[in-house]
Amino acid sequence: MIDVMSSVFNRMRYINNKGGIMKKTVLLIIILILPIILVSCGRKRSFENIILERVASYKIDAEYFTPTNFVFKPFQEDKFAVFSQKGILAITDKHFNVLASVKLDQGKGPGEYSFISALNTRGSRIRLYDFELKRIMTYAYDEKKGIYYLETDNLDFSSFMGIDFVDNKLLINSIFEEGGEQYMGLQLLNDSYDDAIKNIKICTSGDTDEDLIMNMGWVLADSDYAYYVKIYQGEIIRVNLQTGAIEGKAIKKDKPIDMAQIGENAAVLWPAFIFDEWIAVPYNTKEHHLYCEFFDKELNYAGYQYREDITGIPYFLDDKLYIFDYGEFRMDEYKILLE
Repeated sequence: MIDVMSSVFNRMRYINNKGGIMKKTVLLIIILILPIILVSCGRKRSFENIILERVASYKIDAEYFTPTNFVFKPFQEDKFAVFSQKGILAITDKHFNVLASVKLDQGKGPGEYSFISALNTRGSRIRLYDFELKRIMTYAYDEKKGIYYLETDNLDFSSFMGIDFVDNKLLINSIFEEGGEQYMGLQLLNDSYDDAIKNIKICTSGDTDEDLIMNMGWVLADSDYAYYVKIYQGEIIRVNLQTGAIEGKAIKKDKPIDMAQIGENAAVLWPAFIFDEWIAVPYNTKEHHLYCEFFDKELNYAGYQYREDITGIPYFLDDKLYIFDYGEFRMDEYKILLE
């Protein structure tokens, strides 16, 4: 963990030296959120009595993947697309056996990367988001040609770690100017990523640097709404993507256990997920056990899960939970059952 944090810090030192509030904020969030890299009454169902049934365990191949800092998403019907900070983009089966892979070069040229923090799939295409270089790189896959490079789109926006896609449009957490004021918020970019078609304000630049950091968030989106999950507080903000209006906020302030803390008021959250009809907000606890809060899409609180027998980084995909046990270099698959 210390080695990962040190390497990230060294990579970001250049950005910090460039100056400006966005540059300083970028450095602080990278250092804080990579420890490895509310409540409403109406409920549909409760997660208080959730059953997590482990159905499979898969060994992760160290030749392709790092112990931490890799991202993956479902790809087509029966595969995963995975990017490791070793620079390897891979297609695997649902057991994480590698079917095809390509090694990306580090650099600033087309198809090269610095730090990939998000991955998206659509049809035969795989889109990688490079947080440091502010770019989207698109690759494609077929069984005969394998994985091959298509294009690089450089973003002219101050984007942070949190992004998601709405169809072919890109939704980013960023700092932007409007009416002579500077804001932290969301920007919805067009299909070619070269223009913001909607700006959504979360807070103004009149806040302190600490306030800006505390307002950074993971970005989740479906066709009509975006959910902005503050990385250090766990507060969820629901945004109407058609109007840009904030339509609700939610947070569970009382925690049953100690979280991994950065400062007095800042907990560390793993990336949040939309799965099925729920929003999952997982925290990194002091002992790295599973702790996750659940809300429905109207931000009604539905309960939490704390499991001392489950350790690792959580990924909620579709109706399943995957836990990457970085100590054992193993991915555990859990079926989620609600009583």
